[in-house]
Amino acid sequence: MEKQLQVARSKHTALGTHEFKLASLKRKALATQKLYDVFLSRLQQAEILQDLDAGDDFAQIPDKHIKPRVLLGMTFSLILSSIFSLGFWLIIHLIADKKSRFTTLL
Repeated sequence: MEKQLQVARSKHTALGTHEFKLASLKRKALATQKLYDVFLSRLQQAEILQDLDAGDDFAQIPDKHIKPRVLLGMTFSLILSSIFSLGFWLIIHLIADKKSRFTTLL
């Protein structure tokens, strides 16, 4: 009976040691997980800050001076406005010509 009691006590002691080791390993795993999370968040912050710096390009000074072509722009605007106004006038004239439409119907 004493021998069985001694075996039970040794198992109980071993179980306590295993529980202590398990708790220690759980704490280490939790600490490692927190450290990994902090590292990952810092890495993401560094990537964001690096992307912010990538958009700052300096402007280049032009090699030669280029004057705006005012005469060319005015010529194109005059031609396009004339074409548009003639087309609009033609559409209005064809729609509003009631006399010729009336005579063709009779």
